[in-house]
Amino acid sequence: MDALCNFVIVDISAYGRQSDGNVFARSLFGHLLKSNPNVSRGLASYGALSTTSALFVGDDAFPLQRHFMRPYPGQLISTDRRIFHY
Repeated sequence: MDALCNFVIVDISAYGRQSDGNVFARSLFGHLLKSNPNVSRGLASYGALSTTSALFVGDDAFPLQRHFMRPYPGQLISTDRRIFHY
């Protein structure tokens, strides 16, 4: 999503029982992100005056990577981590 909460890229094409993280890793964009770590730099939304680096947020199905944030694992987590999730 861009700074105005508009979806920039959406690609949903997998069977329901497949892991979201695995589907993403095997996608064209997933391969591009892994093979070129700088691909997320210099992105600009339509009409933007400047560029920014992208950061992707996923759930527990996604591995923690340079470009991906994900929640702390488990349910018994500290208050600081619970606030981070919020």
